[in-house]
Amino acid sequence: CLIDVVFFFFFLCVFCFFFQAEDGIRDRLVTGVQTCALPIYGILEDALHSEMECNGYSRPLIICENRIVETEHFERLISGFPYRSKIARFEVATDQFEWTNNDDLNGKCISHEADVIVAFGCAHVIADASRACTENRQTRLRHKATMRTVSRVGDPGFFAIPGIDGLPNFNSHLEFQIHGASQFNGGFAKPDVIICDPTITLGEPPERTASSAVLAMVSCIEALVSDTFNPPADGIAMDGLLRTVQNLHQTLATESLEGRRELMAGALSGMLAQQKSTGIVQALIGTLAIETKHKVDDGAIARLLLPAVLELNASPQSSSRHDQIKSIFSVPPHIHLHDGLRTFLADLPLPLSLSELRLTKENIQNAIRSVNMSWGPDAIGEETLMSLMISKPYQK
Repeated sequence: CLIDVVFFFFFLCVFCFFFQAEDGIRDRLVTGVQTCALPIYGILEDALHSEMECNGYSRPLIICENRIVETEHFERLISGFPYRSKIARFEVATDQFEWTNNDDLNGKCISHEADVIVAFGCAHVIADASRACTENRQTRLRHKATMRTVSRVGDPGFFAIPGIDGLPNFNSHLEFQIHGASQFNGGFAKPDVIICDPTITLGEPPERTASSAVLAMVSCIEALVSDTFNPPADGIAMDGLLRTVQNLHQTLATESLEGRRELMAGALSGMLAQQKSTGIVQALIGTLAIETKHKVDDGAIARLLLPAVLELNASPQSSSRHDQIKSIFSVPPHIHLHDGLRTFLADLPLPLSLSELRLTKENIQNAIRSVNMSWGPDAIGEETLMSLMISKPYQK
């Protein structure tokens, strides 16, 4: 009898352990065992589990790139959902981001009766999820008006878990000229929850790290040089720029978790600072990305365009703001900001000209037309960008 009692308690303890693990109680030890490596001191699992429980969500729809489904990071994401969650996923092919067609995604959200959309990974995926959240209510209303089946749940929540390239610009209100047709981007729905875990960016190649950091710099700098009066946004942009500048080269050299945490914080600050406005460089990047169906490196484009656009738009009125930014880059007073930026960005592992990115003259002309539609006919001239097609401003 004593032996039976001992075995009973042994199996009871084993059962309780696995039940707790499946219920989302994930500590560092369990995470380390799961990955068969050193423990990962991230916050993804605990933060996701906590937010799901606090909001009462149980039917998540995960939106992610198809290339990350078999990765360790995706396994960590799944382990963060509470026990008995009814999980569905919508996979996006890496080379098939479409900003105007969300019918499949909205249909998946409705058929699954999702109560929360969880966008995991790259900024394009998060942007797609954001647009889906924006359009979901309209779709539900159309279904109701035509007497079709409507989900029994309300509008779903929206969680964003960014990867190496951070978050999209949720405040964009731009008109694009795409393939001869005018299309308006009226901005995105903002996430209810953003979970930033730098451990999911470990191991990313230097090119992606550098590209993402440059995009964060562009967001911060264009917010700072904007004429819009918004002191809180200026403070956030200064903080994000400082974190990025101080940690970019060191992180590329050492692959430190602390550096990746600072770069992720800088990217988040850049996104938050966009409440001021969307700058010309970001508009050009957005248009060129759509023109090429997201097959070019946004950060590589930004590295080439940012100094050129700052030089073009320099004026006595902007000198004080430029001086502020120069102090962060440690640019001497007698050096122009655009020249100091070129020096700082020179050794990054990114392409040296727009032609290396396989951009065509037609791509450039369409981008200029799109920017001029939002900023006026003289926002930027064709000669400014065409010179970057062949020239290599970072050539050593």
